[in-house]
Amino acid sequence: MYGEKMLKAGKVFIMHNAIDCEKFRFRPEVRERLRKEMGLEGKFVIGHVGRFERQKNHEFLIEVFAEVKKSIPQAVLLLIGDGSLKERIKSRVVEADLKTSVIFLRQRSDVNEMLHVMDVFVLPSYYEGLPVSCIEAQANGLPCVISGTITKEVCINENVTVCNLEKSPCVWSESLRHLTNHTISQRILKQDSILKNGYCLESESAILRKKYLGGYNG
Repeated sequence: MYGEKMLKAGKVFIMHNAIDCEKFRFRPEVRERLRKEMGLEGKFVIGHVGRFERQKNHEFLIEVFAEVKKSIPQAVLLLIGDGSLKERIKSRVVEADLKTSVIFLRQRSDVNEMLHVMDVFVLPSYYEGLPVSCIEAQANGLPCVISGTITKEVCINENVTVCNLEKSPCVWSESLRHLTNHTISQRILKQDSILKNGYCLESESAILRKKYLGGYNG
């Protein structure tokens, strides 16, 4: 194919879907303030950011969280986003007797701050392109548990656990439970992997600027 020929000939360069790393950088003082404001002190917060549509697999996530609660009573599920299935998922939460442990927030512009209150980010999607939400979570130093259907390109560091959707909610809950001991120090250390792997907007912009000024072969 034409695209493959151009790539092999060195006439194409690929840029990462970069983010503003400084905006998503983890700040302990922000975490402390927000968790206090939201009444989440001492809680194990599992977070998810995404539209309430079938693709995101929220119903399975609720089943997983129900298993998590059996071994981690202080666990809280934070769901951020809007969509056509939101009311259905709210009903499912009530049916599972999890209403007091699940927080629903609307789509918002301060997701970078909301990531601070989380202890782990989970993405059990049926399919994704390159989920920027997972890159943003890693930029915040969060450990992530994602489905095996998601491209491995999103695994920027070893902080990402891949769990197949064929596995039971119990198996997924175990993957999450193993992350309860993830420390703030580990979180601060891991966030710089985004910069090292070329996912920061500043460094990618510099590369693009150089290409424009020097030409594709420059």
